[in-house]
Amino acid sequence: MARPVEFAEANTLLLAPAGHEDSVAPLPVHRGDGCVVSCWQLSAEDLRRIAETGEIWLSVWGHTAPPVLVSGLKEHVI
Repeated sequence: MARPVEFAEANTLLLAPAGHEDSVAPLPVHRGDGCVVSCWQLSAEDLRRIAETGEIWLSVWGHTAPPVLVSGLKEHVI
């Protein structure tokens, strides 16, 4: 599974909700210009599976799906 990673522009660390600390990793993010940006590192298995299927799945906690952007280029998001 992809894991969140530190990046130079990160200015906030989001923590797991109470009771979920064992299953939710801290998330370094950049907050600014009305958006929150995070960076994720894919494992070799992730990359193999994506190359095989062409699929990336996104899960957002809550009752609706906010606008999101998934990109391989930092310039698209910061």
